[in-house]
Amino acid sequence: MPPLMTKLVDLDFRSEVPVFDSNVALGRRHDRRVPGATPDDLLTEMDRFDIERALVYCQHAVTFDAGEGNRMLLEMLGGHRDRLIPQFAFNPAYDNLETFVKSTSDADVRSVRIAPVQHKYPLRSWVAGEFIAWAAGLERPRELPQEPTPVWVSAFDVDPSHLADLLETVPALKIVLCEPHYTQIPWIVPLLRARPNLYVELSRAVIGDAIPRLIEAAGHSRVLHGSWWPEGSLAAQLYALNRCGLDEEKLSAICAGNLEGLLR
Repeated sequence: MPPLMTKLVDLDFRSEVPVFDSNVALGRRHDRRVPGATPDDLLTEMDRFDIERALVYCQHAVTFDAGEGNRMLLEMLGGHRDRLIPQFAFNPAYDNLETFVKSTSDADVRSVRIAPVQHKYPLRSWVAGEFIAWAAGLERPRELPQEPTPVWVSAFDVDPSHLADLLETVPALKIVLCEPHYTQIPWIVPLLRARPNLYVELSRAVIGDAIPRLIEAAGHSRVLHGSWWPEGSLAAQLYALNRCGLDEEKLSAICAGNLEGLLR
């Protein structure tokens, strides 16, 4: 390897601050193989890079059946819930909200993932209105906390105009936009500036200035580290984040603190 490259690349990389990954999937897909599927696969990779915790959802819940996938997730996690924190998926066009709310409460699940494109519905109030009101903390059973439940959605799984309208109409709703691709930066950056209830996850923001641009648009308090594992590497974007000149306070917030705050 040329001498210059050995100076630029740290082959023994470890994050400078604790890490809580905000975007990890477990389980098999119904349509193709994935490079890692089990908690043991994930924990082995996490240990390689000293990653403490990960927020995880089930592949099956997004690509096929949300309710069945959520049950599979809890079975997979078993005794690993100290490090692997469950996230449920919900399909407002198909699933029963009352049943779902009870399942989140029983399992102490504090975030939800939706997949409008994959589950074949538009993110509009006439389909998802009751779910949106619940997630925003506006309509909840008395025995449950009257606080928003943050909602994760892939940037590939939402219409930008629908998302913008929703964020403006329901300011109490907190949405984390995941897997932002460089082709979507032109609409994501102005939307982050315009909507203070929108957060962004970094896993696919891989163009040279993507991380600084997203932080500048949202402020460091609305940016979350995520890997998109197993589709993405656990450490690739984490490496870039640790090398982009952030001070310890901002780096700690993005790598773990902001996610901890969202999950209460």
